[in-house]
Amino acid sequence: MVETVIRVLAEYRKHRKDWDALCRRCGLCCYERSVSRVGEVAVDLLSPCEYLDENSRLCMVYENRFRECRDCQKVNLFRALFHRYLPPGCAYARTFRVWKQNRPR
Repeated sequence: MVETVIRVLAEYRKHRKDWDALCRRCGLCCYERSVSRVGEVAVDLLSPCEYLDENSRLCMVYENRFRECRDCQKVNLFRALFHRYLPPGCAYARTFRVWKQNRPR
């Protein structure tokens, strides 16, 4: 447990100054998502955010996204660790959910 906390804090220190650069711009967080009873995230690729440019996978109102879009939330360390709607391939989730790495399937 202590090792996990140390790894998370080390990753956070490495990325905190350029937090947004961690994002791989997949755009999956800009679609409607649901979570199953077993915790799997399903992304509805037919329901993008109205501000998502699906070709570039970039937000058209990025600088004002939190004011323009009521569903858009800043990914902070807490959300990267625990927000259940982040797709498993999300760079924030993959970087900080270290307890899920190398887990037998």
